Amino acid sequence: MEDVLSFDNVDPASLCRVWVDTRQATSGFTELDCLMERRRSQGNAFAIGLIGPPRCGKSSLIKEYLRRCRDEVAGRKGLKFLWVELFEHTKARNISTLTLLALGDPSPSKGDITERRQRVIDALKRREYDLIVYDEAHNLVDSATQSVQDDGVAFLVGLLNTAKVPIVLVGYDKEVKAAIHRNSSLAGRLWPFKPFRAYDPADGDDMLEFRFVLRSFERAMEFPTSSDLHLADTAARICYTCCGRLGLLELYLEYAMMLARRRSHSCLTRDDLRDAADAVGPNNRSNWSFNPFAVEDLGKAIETSPTVVPKVRERKRGA
Repeated sequence: MEDVLSFDNVDPASLCRVWVDTRQATSGFTELDCLMERRRSQGNAFAIGLIGPPRCGKSSLIKEYLRRCRDEVAGRKGLKFLWVELFEHTKARNISTLTLLALGDPSPSKGDITERRQRVIDALKRREYDLIVYDEAHNLVDSATQSVQDDGVAFLVGLLNTAKVPIVLVGYDKEVKAAIHRNSSLAGRLWPFKPFRAYDPADGDDMLEFRFVLRSFERAMEFPTSSDLHLADTAARICYTCCGRLGLLELYLEYAMMLARRRSHSCLTRDDLRDAADAVGPNNRSNWSFNPFAVEDLGKAIETSPTVVPKVRERKRGA
């Protein structure tokens, strides 16, 4: 099975290797510590939901947490964990099959759903796992009927009650919240966790931290000349380009780096940032009708954009 914590197949210069202890990450580590300190009550284990918009760092956070446990950073102890990715249109019977596949079962689809569920529970108990991570948990809810969703949630509750192994659900906020709120048995087993959110370019505290993140990324790029990505105007344009999402920021800067090196530039120039925004921005900028690096006055462009988020426009006026 693939080691989800390994960087073996990742380019040494890739920005995905850069980790920044943001406020959200620090809070997340604290909540995960609480989950692992109080793994179970007398009758059941607990779960936690790492939920938020796509590409906001949810999967990255749990992977970094597990790395720190493996390396015993800050007194944490190594955890024996199982990582299960839920594919699109996952149903209750698929969850048990995918879990058995992750467990290395030679015949993960053999037997009916009850038999597969019992094999999962037996394997979890026998191997004494400390944690199960279900990534892309929104796929359980995304395009399924309510009965399918409830059957899937019931499977997870069964693991918490019988196998008594803590569970982390990683997924999009609206979809996962819908299943949690509708199913009181799962809601009663969820450890509290503040949902992830994107950086808001109109929020002063957000932008201070976002500029710190940009400094960290720029150090990792190792260009001979500073790109000054952290300067206020440049940082705001970058934040709008990637919609404040760190996963999209990584993609955007990786592409800008490729352009700069192909052009033999000593840093990321305004042209590199503009062209990278043209190349990858249209997929990221669901709320912006313009390239932030192709306008002279960013504030005016935001005010006059027909697709700009109203909330952000109002904050910009009151800034």
